[in-house]
Amino acid sequence: MDPDTESLLVSTCLALGGYEDVSEDMDDERQVYIMGDECLECLKDIKKFIKYYDEPGDNVVLSFLGKMGILEKDLIPIMMLNSPADNPTRERIVLACVELMVPMTWPIDYKELQELVIREEDDTFVGNLHQRLEIMREYKRAFLQPGVLGSVFAVMLRPLEVEHRMRTTRDQAVIRLGLSLFRNLVAIPDAESSIRGTMAQFISSIMQEELLERFQQENIMALFITLASCATDMQLSEWNTITLETFYHIFAGIDAEELIPTISGRMKNSQLQDLLKKEEKEKKSQSTAGRKRHDRFGTTGEVRLQDGTRMVLHQKGALFSSFETQLDTVKKAKAKAKRYKDPNEPKKNLSRSGSSMLKNLALTFLESGFNPLFTSLRRDIEAGREKFKDHHRAQYHYLMGFMLNVQRLYSDYLTRQFQAEKKDASNRQLAVLEAEYKKNFEQYDLGLIAAVIEVSCVFQIIIFIRGQLDVKIKDRKNDDITAAMNCLQELFMTLYAMSKSPVEDYRDASDIVQNNLYYEDATLELFLDLTKTYTRQSTKYLNALVKMIHVLLKTLEAYSNSKSHIYIRKTRAKVKSRKDAKEAEEAAKNGEQAIPGDGSLAEPDEQADQEDGDTNGEERGNPTADDQSRISRDHKFVFSEFERRFANENVVNTYCAFLENFMNLDETQLHWAASLFHRIAVNCRNNAVFYKASTLHLFHQILQSNKENAKRDMMPFISYLLHQFFKKMQEYPQLIVDVFFQRTSKSCLEINVGREEAERGQRIVEEKKEKKMMATELQVDPNRPESEQIKIAVMALIAEDEQDLVEWTVHILKEAVAKRHLMAFRSESELAENPDLMYSVENVEDIPIVPDNPARLQSLKMIPRFRLLLKLLKFVKEDVGDSIAYKIPKDLPTDTISEYHDMIDAVLKEADTLEHYDYSALISTLSKPRKSSSTQNRRPGGERQVAKVKDVPVYHSAEYIVDSEDEDEAYFAAEAKLRDKVRVDFTEAEERQRRMAEKNAKDKRQKQMALLMSKKKVDQKNGDSESGNGAAAAVVSLTDSEDESEDESEDEKTDQAPQQESRQSPQRRSKSDVESDDDEGDDVEDSEDDDLLEESDSEAELYDALEKSGNLFKSPWNQRRSDWMEDEDSDGTSEYEKWVLANGGSGGSDDEDEGDSHATLPLSSTQPLSLTQTQTPTAQAGGKRRIFLEDSDDDGGNTGDVGKGDSPHNSQEMDDRPARKKAALKDYTDDE
Repeated sequence: MDPDTESLLVSTCLALGGYEDVSEDMDDERQVYIMGDECLECLKDIKKFIKYYDEPGDNVVLSFLGKMGILEKDLIPIMMLNSPADNPTRERIVLACVELMVPMTWPIDYKELQELVIREEDDTFVGNLHQRLEIMREYKRAFLQPGVLGSVFAVMLRPLEVEHRMRTTRDQAVIRLGLSLFRNLVAIPDAESSIRGTMAQFISSIMQEELLERFQQENIMALFITLASCATDMQLSEWNTITLETFYHIFAGIDAEELIPTISGRMKNSQLQDLLKKEEKEKKSQSTAGRKRHDRFGTTGEVRLQDGTRMVLHQKGALFSSFETQLDTVKKAKAKAKRYKDPNEPKKNLSRSGSSMLKNLALTFLESGFNPLFTSLRRDIEAGREKFKDHHRAQYHYLMGFMLNVQRLYSDYLTRQFQAEKKDASNRQLAVLEAEYKKNFEQYDLGLIAAVIEVSCVFQIIIFIRGQLDVKIKDRKNDDITAAMNCLQELFMTLYAMSKSPVEDYRDASDIVQNNLYYEDATLELFLDLTKTYTRQSTKYLNALVKMIHVLLKTLEAYSNSKSHIYIRKTRAKVKSRKDAKEAEEAAKNGEQAIPGDGSLAEPDEQADQEDGDTNGEERGNPTADDQSRISRDHKFVFSEFERRFANENVVNTYCAFLENFMNLDETQLHWAASLFHRIAVNCRNNAVFYKASTLHLFHQILQSNKENAKRDMMPFISYLLHQFFKKMQEYPQLIVDVFFQRTSKSCLEINVGREEAERGQRIVEEKKEKKMMATELQVDPNRPESEQIKIAVMALIAEDEQDLVEWTVHILKEAVAKRHLMAFRSESELAENPDLMYSVENVEDIPIVPDNPARLQSLKMIPRFRLLLKLLKFVKEDVGDSIAYKIPKDLPTDTISEYHDMIDAVLKEADTLEHYDYSALISTLSKPRKSSSTQNRRPGGERQVAKVKDVPVYHSAEYIVDSEDEDEAYFAAEAKLRDKVRVDFTEAEERQRRMAEKNAKDKRQKQMALLMSKKKVDQKNGDSESGNGAAAAVVSLTDSEDESEDESEDEKTDQAPQQESRQSPQRRSKSDVESDDDEGDDVEDSEDDDLLEESDSEAELYDALEKSGNLFKSPWNQRRSDWMEDEDSDGTSEYEKWVLANGGSGGSDDEDEGDSHATLPLSSTQPLSLTQTQTPTAQAGGKRRIFLEDSDDDGGNTGDVGKGDSPHNSQEMDDRPARKKAALKDYTDDE
């Protein structure tokens, strides 16, 4: 700006007005601002100056106005004088001031300035950025005065009150001016303060907090919340980008963890922690512990090596460091690649009140405006509207990731707070806490972020990242990619939290998004490419990349484990022919797009399609360009295979670049790197990818540092890897040389499994591939004419760049015709005399096809389309060991061979005009016919093989088992009746035993009371202790004898009712007791049931099988036997009791039980009952049968009981027991 223009601008600014004294008193220093007579015109002139000198870079007018302090000294006082703007003149003056404030406070775009400097190769265009930034901070401080923001808001509020359809262009401009001014103010960064800074610097570092408080007081923040919540409304959707920018600048540079309090109620102050760590580090570096005062001077030391060499060291501190470290200091360090600087986003200082205010603002925005705002913004991105600029992308991704993080952290905080308060709460307080927790959790649940948990939103981010990777490295917007990666990792964490949610809708939504996200293999390959293609991006970019990969692998692993199978779609490019490649190059030179296959079908094909009426576009129609250039197929997804893709040298180099700054990494960041290293080394079993000198040196530095944060994950992994390295070096000494070379997949395989094993595995893979290709047979539609089939086969080979094979085939046919002439006749004169010799086959032999080089021999094996052509030419195929050979049969006429030669030669000449169609689509794989049973079961000699029939096992119980489907209903009905009968018997027996147990317990208590009373009476009569003791003993013995006599009399009166047995519990019984009980159980079983089966092996096996399976009652045999035992006559005696009495008395055990009846224990409702029913007939003729139910947990195994009376084992009639049992069994089988 020239001096004349500058003086004109100064005079215009001075004409705006100035401060004057209030009174003429010299002691009164009060001053007021007085506007000039032409203040409004001067404001318009200044606006014209700014517009005239508006050029990219530094606007000299704005810089000059800032140096003069026009905004603080003139514009704000003028605006305050005209507030409230209750008339048009005042309103015009205020709006004129706002029109100047907006460009003066416009934020500095550092990216644009950097591009300008690079483009113009001159940094003078940008001016003094530091001075401009300080001027803008002064502007921000001026707006913190009370009433300034309210004046702007009052002017902007009037057009907002007008209905949208009634607003004019001027109203829309006024609203935009006010919103832009508020956006500019929050975008001005605060100054960074240090511990040793002044009070003015500290105040400058917290101006953003004071500005937000002013926004709250003047209801400006409520206006932005309203605009965000109504962003989906078409009347307010045009302000969504300004709203996005405002919230971005409010939350930029703030860690979400600082806003969410811990359980103790304190906010996390990361800045204070960083300063404390920095101070501690400086103290350690300045510490003189372990040093002497002579260490401040020069040091000379001598080191003797093993070979006797002496080395003298003169470095300072040589006595306190290792010899290797001293040698390394002499070496020249290798220059490292410089990384790009991190974006200029200084962290903001937050007080406790500021953190609380931002937390409330974030939760309010999350609750009211997040979903509408991001829905509107996503629509603008999809529609490609111009108002959504390129710089909005990074703001969009950052704000989305920040709010997702806030929602997740606050939900976790509510859960932790509820768990902590629940421990000390009473029952009444617990109900209140649960109600409050449920209310708060539902208020801030995952439904608040539903707008971004959609497939389209996720793929927008992925498409943006893929688009950035497609451009050149120098043109990539790395800061935008960083914001997108941070947003993606927050989305992954939210999807994982939704998959664990108790709400089914959230789980379904997470499953849908993840299924679509992982379905495309190109999406998963994108994350791998991001890791491989890292070069010199900033540290922030690298940190975001490592974190995103860690979260992706954890989320994908959890999702794959929750599904039985996952399918992904892999897309690969088709192999282009040479002609297509040339056409693509020519089209690229001409600026056109070559679309293969855009022509029509060949004439024969068109006729065939019309005849067949085939309208299937996928098989015969004209395919599109995408279908021709890409092939997509579904494959089963295996997480271990995807994990194995990260076992790559480039990936390891990226993570090593991340670990180079390991001293400044915390424990969580080191865990990210250690986790991937563990996946590569342990899960993928690929330790060799780490066997590089640079990687091992980095690991050595981490071990030597003894960093506290690395002891958890990184150091154990390094120790494991070094152990494997030295172990492998003993097996493979050449490894010490291989560490200086690159690591390919082949070299890693050779180191891990050995070179010989790797080569053997490669040979096996190649042999399998060769066998598969040799077994593949192709075919053309047999309904087509023979000439068309040969034409299709030839064109398919030409499309695959195999024209050399076609020319070789033409040469073979030509030589075959010549050889036939030599075989059929000796000379031309002989042929002229006898023309029939041309068609004679007497002297003709088969002509073998001998490849003249190994490539053609290999083509016979590996190219099925070439074999298809030979088959169509009626060549005969011969299998020669592992190879394939062809020959021209002698029965193939020579004229046919000549026709084939002319046909293929003609196709070669017309190949250029026929290549527009994809002939490979007309070729299909020939399915192998199944071998028939008649041919499959014949021996090599022609005899039919007879299948061997296995010996069918014969079971002894087969004659007793009847499998009839017709009687199933009757059988199941009988089983149901039996179960009902058993259930009734169990219930009655349990009730009887319960009453008996109660009666016995009552009698026992009465006897004990009587015993105590008699004992007291004896003690009173006998004062002497000895006589008293003897009398008591006599009374006790008398009482016991009386009890026995009473028990016997009761047993006789109650028809020998069973009494409660005083046996020991199974837990306290001795080994001898258990053995005796087992013997008793075995004897009782022998006496009642098993004795009936001694004479028959088959019957015994059936009985034992039924008894072991617990289905004894379910067998027809036992059912019949139970019915027979339960049938009673009119006198109450069953047929079984009559049979026992007729054969010598009641059944009993082999052991003598001295006439004591076997009492049963009372059944417990908590103990399961076994299906064992024991019937014990009484010795008397008219006795009732007794049913004893045993506990299934009883160790005794005793299933029977012995009634009172004489035991039949002592009588002589026991000798004929087997005969009686056999007779009874015979009667039973006859009945069956």
